[in-house]
Amino acid sequence: MRRFFLFAFLVGLSIAAGGCEYSAEPTFYLLKAEVQLAETSHIAEGISLAVDMPEYLNRPQLVRRTSDYTLRYDEQRRWAEPLEITLSETLAENLRNAAVRPVTITDIDEAEVVVTVRRFDDDGRFAYAEFKCTITDAKSAPFWVKLKQPIDPLNLTSIAAAQSNALAELAKKLAEKLK
Repeated sequence: MRRFFLFAFLVGLSIAAGGCEYSAEPTFYLLKAEVQLAETSHIAEGISLAVDMPEYLNRPQLVRRTSDYTLRYDEQRRWAEPLEITLSETLAENLRNAAVRPVTITDIDEAEVVVTVRRFDDDGRFAYAEFKCTITDAKSAPFWVKLKQPIDPLNLTSIAAAQSNALAELAKKLAEKLK
């Protein structure tokens, strides 16, 4: 009988302890401008930049792609500020550095450059970014920029670094088109 009570006590204790899960504090990530200031000092007219993003991407959590048809929001890894804001500001800073032109973030109706974000996620091995770019008053048609950056699955800060690099590459491509 003693063994039964001891067994019941241990089972009850393990059930009670299972309900006391430890929840780690989330880690917050920032995007960083990666384009170095161009050497030329020529400043032309300004660039008006607008960024459009679907709501499923504009969330505090990092978006992780688990399959072609499934996304997961990582509750423990979050953007330090709204993604649309940090992405717009980082892209604008990269574009200023690449083009050495003033860049203002504006509404889509008033923009000279509209960047529509179609993908901004990772799958644990690579960070992906896809953008549709439209330059008003340009002779070129809208164009797509699709980028894939390797990440270190053991160092999740590499996701933010890879996405920052993708924005730097996008800025360089836009600067080329705006010349």
